[in-house]
Amino acid sequence: MSREEKHGGGEWSFQKCIWAPSHKKGTNNKWLFWENILNVRKNDIVIHLRGKGEEAAFIGFSNVISDGYETKDRPPHAGVWEYAESFYRADLSDFTKFEFPRKLKDFFSIIKMT
Repeated sequence: MSREEKHGGGEWSFQKCIWAPSHKKGTNNKWLFWENILNVRKNDIVIHLRGKGEEAAFIGFSNVISDGYETKDRPPHAGVWEYAESFYRADLSDFTKFEFPRKLKDFFSIIKMT
């Protein structure tokens, strides 16, 4: 999931990896949602969610090419996570755009109806 176009940048961009800071700001506390990147395994598939609110949509998928790991390397555009000293990351390849992206809100309304 990435809300912003510029999220990460370069080799840290939306289609090249998934990443998150390893700790919450101002603490040593970890957040399970971010730590889940460490559970990603090579050959998994990642479904890409892009946008905010009503416009959030599943736009494509990628293949995972590395198990999730923690690194001191930094994204060129860390944004609000600039504070982090380390990041969780898993590398991706072969981004494939969906011909018909599905809005997140529509997905949940379909699930609710069945």
